[in-house]
Amino acid sequence: MNRLMTVSFVTALLLLSASQCIGEETKPGPDYEQLKAMEWIIGDWEADWVVPQEGLLVTDDYAPGAKVRSTGSCFWMENKNYIGYKFRREIDGKLIHQGFEMVGVDPKSKKLVHWLFSTLGGNGTGKWSVKGKTWKLEWSGVTADGTNLEGISLLVPIDANTYTWEIKESKKNDKKGPATPLVTFRRVTKKPGPSAGEPAEDGKPSSPHYEKYRILETWIGDWTNSSEIDGAEFKGRFSCKWAPGKSCLTWTWVADGDTPELLEPRGYGIIGWDPIEGKIKETAYGENGLTYTTWFEVKDNALHGTRKTVLPNGDKFTETMVFTSHEDRIAIKNLDRRDAEGNQVPFLFPEHGEFLRAPKASTVHAKRGAAPECAEQCSREDFKEYCQMRQDRWLGDVTWVTNWPGFGKKGDKVTAYFEAKMVEDGNLMTTRFFGGAGSGTGITLYDAGAKQIKTMWATSSGSMSQVVAFKKNGQWFERGSGSLADGTKTGFTSMLTISEEGKTHTWTGGGTVGDEKTDDQRDVWRRAGK
Repeated sequence: MNRLMTVSFVTALLLLSASQCIGEETKPGPDYEQLKAMEWIIGDWEADWVVPQEGLLVTDDYAPGAKVRSTGSCFWMENKNYIGYKFRREIDGKLIHQGFEMVGVDPKSKKLVHWLFSTLGGNGTGKWSVKGKTWKLEWSGVTADGTNLEGISLLVPIDANTYTWEIKESKKNDKKGPATPLVTFRRVTKKPGPSAGEPAEDGKPSSPHYEKYRILETWIGDWTNSSEIDGAEFKGRFSCKWAPGKSCLTWTWVADGDTPELLEPRGYGIIGWDPIEGKIKETAYGENGLTYTTWFEVKDNALHGTRKTVLPNGDKFTETMVFTSHEDRIAIKNLDRRDAEGNQVPFLFPEHGEFLRAPKASTVHAKRGAAPECAEQCSREDFKEYCQMRQDRWLGDVTWVTNWPGFGKKGDKVTAYFEAKMVEDGNLMTTRFFGGAGSGTGITLYDAGAKQIKTMWATSSGSMSQVVAFKKNGQWFERGSGSLADGTKTGFTSMLTISEEGKTHTWTGGGTVGDEKTDDQRDVWRRAGK
């Protein structure tokens, strides 16, 4: 997610990217020369050790005397500009702790820096130094409950297949904490972790903070963007993945072709929860030395960000922006950009930007308002869940996103009414809609042959639409196509966010009417009763 010269671009980085897998292997990047001194740690490792009687600093799950099995995998990332590390710890075969760490070069200080995210929540950072054969990591971090931790980790390579690890001088809220025993890691040939270049994995979230950044689920995948900078077209690819336990999101950015001056051709970033600030935090580094940190807050189902950017030439900027996620695109609005003196400066990118989900071989839809024929499949149990959450009477705050003959004009705000009832022994849901000057009637059913939840709508203005509902990463979406009374083709995609224990439904999305895009949708519906 990265265009630190501007809200858009940084944002673009965040969301820009990737209809193809990122990256062919090319020559090592500019930070490899400094990182190659740690090349000895690349590979897969394992160790068995016993928790000391004093316990461990991180969590009470490490009971004194417990036998711990540690496995880990270190691998190169992004043309050898970073080293990734995925670790896993078990006691009696039960997973206790896992996480993802990364080592890179701070382009400003030219020192090796470290980031850590784990399934226990919180995060940590540190700085590396080496003296003789001893590698020292001075680190600090914050746990999920806001506890401050710090310490010194020592790694000493013994030979090509062995190294030792220990923690000394640890503190917990400024009070002295326990040290670890000296643990010996040995290289293994069978990988316990992910393949090289694949530090992240999808799975059940185990971080206690996951719900606070669950909105990032819609970013997972590959994205593409095309922007105009100084009259020239600029294209890029962006890919997002979860780290273990969904403890944080990692992303990679690659530009296609030449990049404008000061904008990075390739970058990497991590997004997780900052328990001190109580916000979502992003840290990003570009291949050319560009860096930024962003703090996000979730408001009205969108991410509102404030970003501190440092360009390769040392110039500093503060930028604010809003990201609104939809099933197949991410809309970005740049709000403000100021230099180090607080003067407002122009955006590098247009005020409004859009990033499109890259199509996969098995997916036809890659653009707004695509027809529903190839939408994701669902089970009959999904159909029951969908109907259960929708049936009832609802009052909605609705804004027309386009001129809709027989209903109202674009931008008009109306209070709408929606009612859904189950009939035919629970195999059909009938729906009624009233809003503005118009009304509509729909039927929803489960098509067992296509394995899809389908709805057919007809309205008082003569328009019609066919809709397919489906779940993705635990979130509900609707995608439809249809026509107005005069034959103009329509299409839309909407995402549902459920809050207040199911009493409030917020629909966000957008679509097309003919060749024109609609405004962004944001309709809020509140349950009114049976």
